Amino acid sequence: MSICLPLLYRGEHWPTDLVAGALIGVVLMVLLCRLIGATRLPDRILRFSAKHPTVFYTVAWLLALEMAELFENLQAYFKDAASLARLLLS
Repeated sequence: MSICLPLLYRGEHWPTDLVAGALIGVVLMVLLCRLIGATRLPDRILRFSAKHPTVFYTVAWLLALEMAELFENLQAYFKDAASLARLLLS
């Protein structure tokens, strides 16, 4: 809500965009939770976190940081790779 309302107020998104995005997010999360729950992945992650807490929390922190930065470094890398590919192919 704290992200959606300013976007709506500033006119950057229509209300239907926000509702559709929320519905898609909920559906995908429910589907992903069911698919992951059907595997042994959650148990493996918990066992790994118990055996190797330093590694687990380091990786978790790095993933959270990347999500917070919206994978900016990866986006720049792929943009540069696409530019290089265009140069090589032209």
